[in-house]
Amino acid sequence: MNKVMRNSLAYAVVGFIALSACASKKDATENTPSNEKKEVKKEVVVEATIPIISNGNPIEINKDRTACEQPWGTDEEQGTNRQKFGYMQANYQSKDYKSAHENWSHLIKNAPCGHQNIYLIGEFVIKKLIPLETDSIKQLALVADLNTNFKQRIQYFGDEANQRERWAKALYNVAPGEYEIINDNLERSIDRDGDTTESDIMIYYLNNSFKAYNDGKITPDVMFDKYGKLADIVEHNLETYENDSAEFARWSALETNLDIIIAKVGTCEDLLKQFKPDLEAHSTDKDWLNKAEKALSAKKCTKDPLYTSVLEKLYAVDPSLRVAKRLAKYYYGDGNNKTKAESYMLKAIALESDGVKKSNMYLYMANRASSASGTKKWADAALKYNSRNGNAILAQGTALYKMARACTGLDKQAAAWIMMDYALRAKAADPSVSGRATSIYNRYSAYKPDKETIFMNGLKPGQKYTVKCLGISTTVR
Repeated sequence: MNKVMRNSLAYAVVGFIALSACASKKDATENTPSNEKKEVKKEVVVEATIPIISNGNPIEINKDRTACEQPWGTDEEQGTNRQKFGYMQANYQSKDYKSAHENWSHLIKNAPCGHQNIYLIGEFVIKKLIPLETDSIKQLALVADLNTNFKQRIQYFGDEANQRERWAKALYNVAPGEYEIINDNLERSIDRDGDTTESDIMIYYLNNSFKAYNDGKITPDVMFDKYGKLADIVEHNLETYENDSAEFARWSALETNLDIIIAKVGTCEDLLKQFKPDLEAHSTDKDWLNKAEKALSAKKCTKDPLYTSVLEKLYAVDPSLRVAKRLAKYYYGDGNNKTKAESYMLKAIALESDGVKKSNMYLYMANRASSASGTKKWADAALKYNSRNGNAILAQGTALYKMARACTGLDKQAAAWIMMDYALRAKAADPSVSGRATSIYNRYSAYKPDKETIFMNGLKPGQKYTVKCLGISTTVR
């Protein structure tokens, strides 16, 4: 595939952003500039500067807000600056973007703390002007203005986290050559939010990196490293939501789109040829093994024995939670060895400090247990660390229902009452599983003993009944 086609792919895949953003939990929209009368609070806050990397050179956001002592300038300047602000608003509303930009240029220098709409309008106007400018020098100047707009907006009006994301997206759409700034802003967001990172941020991040890779700015190793960062987040969420069909589908779709992008960076065969000859020489080199593992995982080369060797050697020099979890999931899947899988997952759980995450890891084991008793064992463990884990409660009920297959007579049917009990318990403990719990309750309600069976066994609705083969009490329904 030639370079043009590869770049086309990067821009085509970003169409998924719109879909993933619709499912996003965080509202990333911002109101259109309005004629607000509210004045900016006058405060003076001086903070440390924050470096950003652009073309290898640091750019700093100055947090000095002394200009906010006189938001519209001195007494002599206020009239002119307010007038320019009014003109800029009128220019914006009449779509005279060049004039609006001229007034923005004056205000950004002379009244940078005057009003937030200076930056709202400035962003909109500059983004309109950049693609219309045919002179490359002037276009670069407009890109610089867009960067200034975001830097000063953060300096004087805060909201840094959201504005960095908007900054990255704005540049991606109108000045994609600003790879370093886009990358830095998105990476800050990913590092900050971790497993809760929004899906559109991840797509922008990897697409931006793929363009840089095509342009020769970064190597395949860097691409695999960036993909690995995102893959860990996706893997965590697929694990967390594997019992939630809607969320699982959303994260699966994201995984597919990330895979589409990384699929264009080398091949599995290329990596095997690259790493196999050097494995023994680097068998205790943590950095080399990490690089190899991330690359092989990204390219789905996990069925080759090389991947197992790399993972095992990596664990020997780095027995961390991440590597133990990788090994566990490998043996649950391509490695097809549940004994080893459980062993490594337990090692990972022992290294995890977060109780909720421990609970979800035990639930992961419960969902992959070879027997109903195994499911019950790991679901019980999950609830020790998070008693409100609704999916673990449902797993317990499902395990008990399966165990009741060995029961006879009324007990075998009465197990449906137990499943219904667990569905109600899960719904009460964890609102997030309400829909699933209700569906399970209704389904098993159809399997419970009928009225004639209840009567013939001398029972009445509401009465307590013990399923003897399980030793568990339930309610007759």
